[in-house]
Amino acid sequence: MINLSPIRGMHDRLPDECDQFSQIMAVIKEVTESFGYRQVIIPIVESTELFKRSVGISSDIVQKEMYTFNDRNDDSLTLRPEGTAGCYRAYLSEFQRSAPFQRLWYLGPMFRRERPQKGRQREFYQFGLEAFGYDHPSIDVEVIHIANTIFSKLDLKANVICKLNYLGTSETREVYLEELRSYFKPFVDQFDDVHKYRYEQNVLRLLDSKDEFIQSLLSQAPKITNFLTDEDTQTYQLIKSLLEKFKIPYEEDFKLVRGLDYYSGLIYEFQAMDGLGAQNTICAGGRTDNLCNILSGKDGYSLGMAIGIERLLLLTNSQTSKKLDKVFVFTDNESNYDDLYQLQESLQKRKQGVFIHYGVSQLKKQLNRAANMNYQMAVGYIDSRWIVFDLVQNQKFESNSINDVWEHINASRI
Repeated sequence: MINLSPIRGMHDRLPDECDQFSQIMAVIKEVTESFGYRQVIIPIVESTELFKRSVGISSDIVQKEMYTFNDRNDDSLTLRPEGTAGCYRAYLSEFQRSAPFQRLWYLGPMFRRERPQKGRQREFYQFGLEAFGYDHPSIDVEVIHIANTIFSKLDLKANVICKLNYLGTSETREVYLEELRSYFKPFVDQFDDVHKYRYEQNVLRLLDSKDEFIQSLLSQAPKITNFLTDEDTQTYQLIKSLLEKFKIPYEEDFKLVRGLDYYSGLIYEFQAMDGLGAQNTICAGGRTDNLCNILSGKDGYSLGMAIGIERLLLLTNSQTSKKLDKVFVFTDNESNYDDLYQLQESLQKRKQGVFIHYGVSQLKKQLNRAANMNYQMAVGYIDSRWIVFDLVQNQKFESNSINDVWEHINASRI
């Protein structure tokens, strides 16, 4: 017998969750597009080299989490583990020369072979946005403002805080990286193989380690804010003053480095203070200016952020509201289906969805079925008469007229 369970780390998204998903995305889309961002759809499969170059060969994603395979031409392809690289590739291909200033958003499944746990799956949906061509820090604040507005409108069941760090220019980072290496060098012999590799390849990654020994060293570790150039300092102060102007609360966290190598300048995470456990980051982003040079050899400006939809699903109300967008319709006689089709057509012309239940059973069973499927309204054609059942208010309305049925349903929706 075939195993009917989904592959570990992947799951079926059933209708109620899809409804919740759609409600979340409606808010995200409305807010994002109100700031002038436009949707793009990028491929699920990309060249493996794209992610190696952009995400970073030393990152956990490239080292051990990507789903990579060779196709019939022996080309190495990868299921996208994140969306920024693909969106950036599309920008460089289609827009950089003709229309260099772009604000884009995307949505879709991403794939990482991580250990499945609450809020973390191997196939997960991610909303992302990217802004290209803008170097002024106001755009950094705009993206944070968008995320903050989305979370406010969703009315999440958790306190959410924006955490900031500033990685500075390449000049700042070079000096800081040397200081970090010098600080950690006396302790390297006590590191395990994973942290020795991080020390050699990207010492910044030690800052976000969960290892207890590394954590014990971090309280005395040098902070990057002590090495910022005058220009970096001015930019960072401007960003913080703009956040305060928009009344967006934030905390500074020098240990925040993100796991991707393409970040520079401002980086941030929105973290849920309760409700998610260890996997509490629901949004992350920052400056990605380095990506342009990495992928095209030319300098450029870019930034973006991504929101994990599965984690938002855990933080929004899991009780799906009674459906107002559709009406459950049934009859006590199969010969009456023509009348149901007539009602369906009449309601659909008025932008009201209709779910016709094909099958005859007792009235009580039909109403129970409608309630179990979470409908607010059920309409039965019984003994040549229309009966509208309000399953929330436990009321009913009878009429011989389809128009009367529509008027009653419409008044109930209001």
